[in-house]
Amino acid sequence: MRKFIAAIFILILVIPLLTASLITSAVRSWIFNRDFYNQLFNSERIEFVLENSNLLTPLIEQSGGNEEFAIAANAAFKIVFDSEYLESQLDGFVNQIFDFYQGSSPELNLQIDLKPIKDAIEEEKKTEFIDAFVNNLPNCNSGKHAEFTPFGYMRCLSISVQSDPLKRELSEEMLPRLLPLIPDSIQATSIDLSPILKWTSMLGLVSIQQAFNIGLIILLAISVFLWLVVVCIADKRFRVRLRWLGGALILPAILTIASGFLVLSNIAQNWSRAGVQQFSATPLGADLVTSMMDAAQTALSRIGLAFLIVGVIAIGLASILIALGILIRPKS
Repeated sequence: MRKFIAAIFILILVIPLLTASLITSAVRSWIFNRDFYNQLFNSERIEFVLENSNLLTPLIEQSGGNEEFAIAANAAFKIVFDSEYLESQLDGFVNQIFDFYQGSSPELNLQIDLKPIKDAIEEEKKTEFIDAFVNNLPNCNSGKHAEFTPFGYMRCLSISVQSDPLKRELSEEMLPRLLPLIPDSIQATSIDLSPILKWTSMLGLVSIQQAFNIGLIILLAISVFLWLVVVCIADKRFRVRLRWLGGALILPAILTIASGFLVLSNIAQNWSRAGVQQFSATPLGADLVTSMMDAAQTALSRIGLAFLIVGVIAIGLASILIALGILIRPKS
């Protein structure tokens, strides 16, 4: 009867709690790890796309600029997208994430800061910017002069137009029109979890990170306590209790390992693709979306590995407990 009661409690309490504890411990190993996010956002693929893709073209076209103007302006902006700027933006992403975790910000609001770019265009890289813009404008058809859209954006470059006067005109007239068109920042992702923060503050917790850590400690304590109590109910003999301890841990370990393989599967990749499309607040272009998918794949590999490591450790512990229960001989 004792064994039957113990088996029921293991099925309805111990196994779910141990499984939750193992999975949460695996999540804890990466979710608050700054190196994980540095690796995620400092991928060479993201830097390559930011330097070479037409990142600003959709924004300019949405604001009234034509395709020719957008392509030329985008080429000019690449002059100021240097490695120092990219590094500062990627570090800013990591800082924004940890500000959110540590309670400094109620929202996870990842933004690309374009203010340094606009400042560089107005000051030290103004000449290079205008040169790149003019050099990337298409030539007008034969017999036509330079065309402008109703918004004042240049559509093509007349062959008869002298380069230097045009550049001065662009510097004095077109550039003041272009810079206000470009926002100070591009919102890449925005997730409002302020209700969760309010709930944790009611418990006296000041951040999501602290709430997570305290919750994990409580979960582990309850799981281990019930694990030991139920095993003590099952049998009075120490060696048999060891086998019950190991047996109760096997299924949670298997479920944790299965979670790792699920994260590494195509199903998780499809979910991450859907997430990128859902949380992209602006049309950043196919190249940037592809780079975000590559970063997501890097993240999934690290997350899946964490589940596998925790699951394998649990399997090893369960095996040791069972082996000890078998090796220990009953007293004569």
